[in-house]
Amino acid sequence: MVTEQTEVVSEIPTDDAALFGEFCRLTAQWKEETLGDSIGLQVLAHPAHLRIIGMGARALPWILRDLADEGGQWYAALQAITGENPVSEEDAGRRPKMRAAWIELGQQRGWID
Repeated sequence: MVTEQTEVVSEIPTDDAALFGEFCRLTAQWKEETLGDSIGLQVLAHPAHLRIIGMGARALPWILRDLADEGGQWYAALQAITGENPVSEEDAGRRPKMRAAWIELGQQRGWID
């Protein structure tokens, strides 16, 4: 994982490298401290999750890359940052479909390749 993060940092403009490092640290903390928790207030209101949301649109490519690579509970953060929800009502709660909808939107908007 460290190698992957190093490769990603090299693709990020220098002024965002420190923010990316903070994103990685917060993501690791959030995942470790909420491991095994179902989606709920303890996951959504976790301070690390809230700080990532506070990074705003600059964090979208990193969130979407993590979602694509590892899955996870990023949907509330994505909705909070973008103000959108590309997941249809029939696909709500179906994680593979939700993940695909967000990845597709991210590609359409140029947030990820």
